[in-house]
Amino acid sequence: MARPRKTGLDYFPHDVDVTTDPKIEPAIMRYGAAAYAFYFVHLEYCYRSDDLTVDISATETGAEMREVIQRKLHIDEQQYDNILQSFLRHGAFDADFYAKTGKLTSHGIQKRARKVFEKREREAERYESKISAPISAAETGAEMTQSIAKKSIENKSTEKKSIATTPLTPAGGSAAPVINIQEKRFEEFWAAYPKKTGKQAAFKSWQRVKPTAELHAKIIKAVATAKRTEQWQRENGRFIPNPATWLNQGRWDDEYEEVTQPYGSNSQHSRFKLAWEEDDNDTVINKQHTGPNKAGGFALSGFHRAEDAEWCKDDDADEPKKQDGGALAGFKQSDDSG
Repeated sequence: MARPRKTGLDYFPHDVDVTTDPKIEPAIMRYGAAAYAFYFVHLEYCYRSDDLTVDISATETGAEMREVIQRKLHIDEQQYDNILQSFLRHGAFDADFYAKTGKLTSHGIQKRARKVFEKREREAERYESKISAPISAAETGAEMTQSIAKKSIENKSTEKKSIATTPLTPAGGSAAPVINIQEKRFEEFWAAYPKKTGKQAAFKSWQRVKPTAELHAKIIKAVATAKRTEQWQRENGRFIPNPATWLNQGRWDDEYEEVTQPYGSNSQHSRFKLAWEEDDNDTVINKQHTGPNKAGGFALSGFHRAEDAEWCKDDDADEPKKQDGGALAGFKQSDDSG
């Protein structure tokens, strides 16, 4: 059986004079420790990947990687771009390759990794030739004995795992399927998260986090709180981050400021009532008519018609006083003045 091939490197060399390297020194002189950390964080991502690159392109995956690194280094997007351009100008990373692919690497990274890969190939070939060489009957017998013993141990271990993981069968029913706990927790998160974008990317991020039961509860609570914030409610959720980004950045630790009412509502208007509506203390004038008055008209409760006032009445009649020309008592017509 062939030995499984490793991808990427477990570690990479760190030169003692890296801070005086003309490809790196200008960025460090201008941007300080942030540039130093920027360089080595990107080297780590390059060396651990299959193709010795790190994707920081304009794609969703590249944008998420940029955000992760910015968060790690405590720098904003503008600082990130400034440091990146300095390294590209001076050749710390391959500018042509980045322009074509949106990925970072360098000739030095490729050269050093190639030496490691070639050494692995030689070791793999020696291993293959060694295990394929003819062996003696004595070696075969000893190996078979060890193989049988090992297989017996593995079978017992498998049986124990099967007993431990097989769910109990309910009476009169069949065994319930075993559901991966992380998949179940992720589905709960996905159901709670309002923005349904990039589910596969979000699940990969979830697998990297591997939340415990306590952290899972914290994440669900944080999502519920975030949904009540002004940022998440603005413009129908336009500013809600993608779920993968939210998980990669550990946004469940953010401090969210909740709004007391749905964003955009004008609830202050609810304090005002129409004139004929009663409030809780029955202090607003209602629209009920008190019935016909003596003049045959109607008046709102709490008010009188002018012609019902005592000073407008004649001593011998219930009708309002009128002067010549039909003016009400107490008032003069314009032609009577002077």
